[in-house]
Amino acid sequence: MHISKGIKKPEVFVNALKKAAQKKKPVVILKSGRSDKSSEMAASHTGSMAGSDKSFDAIIRKYGAVRVNDPQELYATGQMFARLNQMPTAKKVCITKMFQAVKH
Repeated sequence: MHISKGIKKPEVFVNALKKAAQKKKPVVILKSGRSDKSSEMAASHTGSMAGSDKSFDAIIRKYGAVRVNDPQELYATGQMFARLNQMPTAKKVCITKMFQAVKH
């Protein structure tokens, strides 16, 4: 799992994604900077280039990484991958969660 405001060394990041993909290891990423304003803020705060969000998504999709939207999704997705005996082999996977309403 990875939380990122920006990538300071893109070549190192892409190399890590390649290695994970070759070993069939899941990579889950929570990255800020989806809007132009967020990208600017991340760059000024961290000194790194947040880059185009579409470019970032294309790179991680190329290597099979999963991008999540918030810390709860990061945790839940990490837990899901931790419980899998093997990675799914299909191009598309559907995951559902059953829940029970609780009356307070």
